[in-house]
Amino acid sequence: MYNNAFIEDKTTTELRSSMKKSLGLLLILLCVSLTVTPQLTTVKAQSKTIIVPDDYPSIASAIGAATNGDTILVRSGFYNETELYSDVSLSLIGEGASQTTISLHPPIYNNTIGDETLSGYDNPIEIDANNVVVSGFTITSTGGNIVINGNNEWVAGNILKVDVELNGNYETVTNNTLNLSLGSILITGSIANFAKTLESALSELRLALIIPFLLIG
Repeated sequence: MYNNAFIEDKTTTELRSSMKKSLGLLLILLCVSLTVTPQLTTVKAQSKTIIVPDDYPSIASAIGAATNGDTILVRSGFYNETELYSDVSLSLIGEGASQTTISLHPPIYNNTIGDETLSGYDNPIEIDANNVVVSGFTITSTGGNIVINGNNEWVAGNILKVDVELNGNYETVTNNTLNLSLGSILITGSIANFAKTLESALSELRLALIIPFLLIG
């Protein structure tokens, strides 16, 4: 006759041993899982500086590679460009207006209304973004206007031989030289920072400031 107590005790011992082995295996798998699980980190894109022509041969290609917050530095020289467009916040800075020229040649468009066909130039420079800086250039164009749509724009230290339009709030235009026979500056928006620009204009006697719709406040 077998002793039932002996059988039960043996069965309990085997069961406990099996549970310990399973628990040990589970702990090993858990440790391995924690070791090999990748750590997820958030990588924030950082602004960069692009140099023309070192990094890109043209200003247009540099603008095409730029993202929000980037700075494009243009070395002294003469740059023939068709037209420039950007929809990101950036700083476009030349080595000096007297030695860094952007010569723009925008395409001509034809617009037919009824029996009449109107022709004109595309905008040689158009920027649709806030916090844009354009400084340190002589800018010429065969036609069209420089148009910057956005807030907190800075146009400073340029020689402008083309019409400029700034559409937005908190615009600053200062220390520019404007050829009156070739261009003017138009600022529209609820707030335009033109006090310093006006002082600069009076000192240079070359700056035309046109503000047809200026609302303060």
